[in-house]
Amino acid sequence: MAENVKGGYGYFGCVQDPEGKLLLVQRGWYEDRTTKEKKWDGRWNYPGGGVDENDAKASLSIEAVVAREVEEETGLQVCLGSHRPVGVYAT
Repeated sequence: MAENVKGGYGYFGCVQDPEGKLLLVQRGWYEDRTTKEKKWDGRWNYPGGGVDENDAKASLSIEAVVAREVEEETGLQVCLGSHRPVGVYAT
């Protein structure tokens, strides 16, 4: 994915099946910015990610970004209902 837009932000989807089960993804390997060594994260999170410059240029909706991110990370195509923020945080 391209560099995040200045002041980066992202969207994550809470994917739920008809039985109420939630879909989570496990974070994998990443490169430590300081040491440049590979490290394992292993934390669980909702599928999603940052909004990149192409998204911003195309004026993609929140729903379009979330659907794309869920598909990129899980291979699932999802239909989004209404969206609502559940949290805002700085990285």
